[in-house]
Amino acid sequence: MRPTTFGGTLGIVRLLLALSVVLAHSSPMFGTDLVGGRTAVECFFVISGFYMAMVLEKKYFKLERGVWRTFMASRLARLFPVYLVVVAATLLATAYTVAKGQQSGFLTHFADLSPTGAAMVAISNVTMVGQDFMSFSVIGADGIPWITAHPLDSAARGENLLLIPPAWSLSVELFFYVCAPVLLRLSTRTLVGIGLASLAVRIVLQFAGLDYDPWTYRFFPSELIFFLAGAVAFRLLTVKATKQSAWTGPALLGCLVVVAVIYWWIAHVPGVEFATPLLFALAVPRLFAWTSHNKIDRWVGELSYPLYVVHLLVAKVLDSFRLPITGVTLTLASLVAAAVLLLLVDLPTERVRQRKLDRILRDTPILPDPIVEGSR
Repeated sequence: MRPTTFGGTLGIVRLLLALSVVLAHSSPMFGTDLVGGRTAVECFFVISGFYMAMVLEKKYFKLERGVWRTFMASRLARLFPVYLVVVAATLLATAYTVAKGQQSGFLTHFADLSPTGAAMVAISNVTMVGQDFMSFSVIGADGIPWITAHPLDSAARGENLLLIPPAWSLSVELFFYVCAPVLLRLSTRTLVGIGLASLAVRIVLQFAGLDYDPWTYRFFPSELIFFLAGAVAFRLLTVKATKQSAWTGPALLGCLVVVAVIYWWIAHVPGVEFATPLLFALAVPRLFAWTSHNKIDRWVGELSYPLYVVHLLVAKVLDSFRLPITGVTLTLASLVAAAVLLLLVDLPTERVRQRKLDRILRDTPILPDPIVEGSR
């Protein structure tokens, strides 16, 4: 993903996280599935919190007006081009599958919807909004997806109605983007307090018996702690990271790679999955400082978002041709598809987005002495 969850740096790290999600949806590769899907996504949330805190403070909070509008427009323009292309390609692949006489799980469940339910699902699939809620829903007798405490007990789960299933996390991202221009003006102490409240929500859910996916993984109030961990890391550690030894970045990356390879061995230990993204937040500023001017690392990292979005479509295509879906085959085929999306869709639209953003930033009056509450 990109710091959206996916920025322009931390490239190798972001690609490893995206590969973790790919392997979670296929099989281990060379004996490892890296950090697994859940930990990878929550580490992406940490990167997103770090990156949003940085761009808001360095760009958007300096604007005299239109901070929220400009920020949201920029974020949406960064996410949507690749996403919409993959949605369209998924619909074409589904049509091809049906034409070959193969069954489509998406269409089977979509046929159970009422006109209102179908409209809700269509809007969610196009806009990303509410896709996280689909993980908590089942299709009711009235043909409308309804949120329930125990969605896994039903075969008619709302998550089966997602054209791009991993996009639920993009919906969680959108929630954070909506809040970020307000949240990230608050003091660091306040952000820590909100993070602890998010942790409290997680604990309450566990005591309530909701200690399983989707409640432990896709519920924004309990996931907010990871975004805020990244934001707080930006505020407290970035200055120190710029003064680090030349070997700190490579050493940290080496440690992260080793942890990723052996993670399967420790992931079952209670608390490890939750603690890993928070510990990762401590490393992000130093890794960012090391990679921020590395063009190769930037390009490698830009593959992470297309890879994250397209890999299940690639799996669908492989399956339609009766080709094996293993960690190796899905990774290689998805990397090719991601590179095509990056070159033909992402980079061209990003140049347009950046030109428009630069023009807005140039033409909008700047505050003479911008003050970010959290930097005091």
